[in-house]
Amino acid sequence: MDAASTQTAPPADSRLRATDARPGRLGRRLLLCLALAALLRLFLGGGLFWASGQPSPELALQAVGQRLLAPDSVRYHETARSFTRYWRGQLPDFSPGLTPEYLGYPLLLGALYHLTVPHPLVGVALNALCFFLMSLLAHGLAVRLGRRPAGAAFAALLVALWPPSLAYSSVLLKDSIFLLCVMAMLFLLVSLVQPLDRRDLWKAALGLAPCAWLAMNLRQDFVPLGLAAACAGALLALAEAVRRKRAAWGLVILAAWLAVAGASWLSYCYPLGPTYYQKITASKSKPQAGLKGAWPEVKAQPPVWQQASVWDVTLRLMRQTALKGWHQLWAKRWLYATVSSASLSPQDMLIITGPKSLAVLLGASLRNLFLFPDPWQRWPSSAGNDLLRLAITAQALLWYALLAAAVLGLVAALRRRLRPACLLLFWVLGIGLLLAVVVTNLGTLYRLRDLVMLPLLTVVSLRPFVWLGNWVALAGPARSATG
Repeated sequence: MDAASTQTAPPADSRLRATDARPGRLGRRLLLCLALAALLRLFLGGGLFWASGQPSPELALQAVGQRLLAPDSVRYHETARSFTRYWRGQLPDFSPGLTPEYLGYPLLLGALYHLTVPHPLVGVALNALCFFLMSLLAHGLAVRLGRRPAGAAFAALLVALWPPSLAYSSVLLKDSIFLLCVMAMLFLLVSLVQPLDRRDLWKAALGLAPCAWLAMNLRQDFVPLGLAAACAGALLALAEAVRRKRAAWGLVILAAWLAVAGASWLSYCYPLGPTYYQKITASKSKPQAGLKGAWPEVKAQPPVWQQASVWDVTLRLMRQTALKGWHQLWAKRWLYATVSSASLSPQDMLIITGPKSLAVLLGASLRNLFLFPDPWQRWPSSAGNDLLRLAITAQALLWYALLAAAVLGLVAALRRRLRPACLLLFWVLGIGLLLAVVVTNLGTLYRLRDLVMLPLLTVVSLRPFVWLGNWVALAGPARSATG
């Protein structure tokens, strides 16, 4: 037997590293496709602004925000412009108040306006950049889940062109940058569980803290999520440091953990009360003067939060020291239901009285998470038989096909890489159920459920689509022959 025949094949992990790291033509083409997808998002936002037919960017943002059911984008833009004018000395008496709403997304958007120009399309470009980075993270996550290069590239393209995200990435909403932070947290956790090389460990240990800090300051409701991710990362990195007998890892983990703990403490320290939300309601209820064109105006319905008594009772319940665990979760759910007014799920005010009502709630929550909106469902309530409803119906049908392929892909991932696949499964079920139970506003859930959908897209199997293509290819000649 010659020497060539006695050579053994390299381990699977080394082949995976070599395939992923080789700068071949597939990598360049994939980067080009992802960059084109980001440009598509930017052009879509610019096209919507141009189609609104408004004379100024502010009025165009109002028209697009009304049409896409995103009135918060106008307030974010106005607050970001106030920050920019304050930094440039044009608004010396600017004092918004220390609230998380002002210290999150509007502050980042204002800094971007200050460095460039205060135009809403700058924020749309930021959203496109966030999805470009998320597609790269999705590719790396798919590689760590054991997918082949073609499957990893398919996952990256799915995230880059995810249809439900095209709407909220075309306006000034914080969901794009928040999803980027959460996707980065999941990628770092999977890197700790399934590292491709030793450098993944210290990158994950150092990266979890700023990602969790930024995510918690963008959405204060997700402070427990950031703390849980940082705690899991710290424990996994600590276990790896103990195994490798490297004491320096302890200092890195301690510094990251202290940074996350300090950020979470700061996130809880700012006041948030009914006066602030009444001010938001007043800004939303103002007539949108100056809008012209054929786009119909969406009439705002006065929400329940105008009643200060609702906030007094709810916040008093939330601040009680005895309100812990499930009681605090149900209080948060009731708070969402009272401030949503429109776009509520049918079980928004359901009271848990026993196993039967709990089963009804969980069933409705899973339906809203994975199957909403139904193709025949009239949602949004203000949309008629127009292009918006047609697009939502097409997205729902596409997601149903991808959901079946994702289940098959998740089963295959559990066979290939058990630890990272289990982490992904716990992420989808745990965060998905928490979102579906607590967030009763279907409009908010439609955006926030991408916390579950985007990671799940990384395991979508190509086999059902290959089978379908083969069936169509084989059935074509047979039909022509018999016809």
